[in-house]
Amino acid sequence: MKNVLIILCLMVLLVSCATAQKDLFRDAKIIKADDSIIVSEKDLAQLKERVNEYWGYRIQNNYTKAFDYEDPKTKQTYKIDLEEYLVSKSSLKYHSIRIEEVNFIRNEYAKVKIMVKYTFDFFEPVTDEKDITDKWVKREDGEWYRIFTTNIGQAPLEN
Repeated sequence: MKNVLIILCLMVLLVSCATAQKDLFRDAKIIKADDSIIVSEKDLAQLKERVNEYWGYRIQNNYTKAFDYEDPKTKQTYKIDLEEYLVSKSSLKYHSIRIEEVNFIRNEYAKVKIMVKYTFDFFEPVTDEKDITDKWVKREDGEWYRIFTTNIGQAPLEN
């Protein structure tokens, strides 16, 4: 009986890992703002990995891990710490997303258009689906970060 429980636990773990790593970019359209933008396969793969991980954590309600993917420079500018970030996310539950488009504005900036299915629980739960656009920036450390969304929207891309 003990072995059966161990096997069941391992199966659940494997399924959850497989779900978290689902390629959300499978059908995404890749766009470049102009012909001078050269996006390497490595950069595209890194961006895909970061977006998949970030949204995987949000769907799992693991905002502590998602916070690590928010742009450090934007967090510093708006003086957002983990505690404040967690409070701002308490009324949302993401169910699924679909990446529709990735638009490279520059080599180190991309807008990612996403269809999001979510439940907003304020007075009573409301489930809806809508398009949102995430902005991502590649910083000096070579990592892609999501430009943090404040309560008035997402910060603009830097010039």
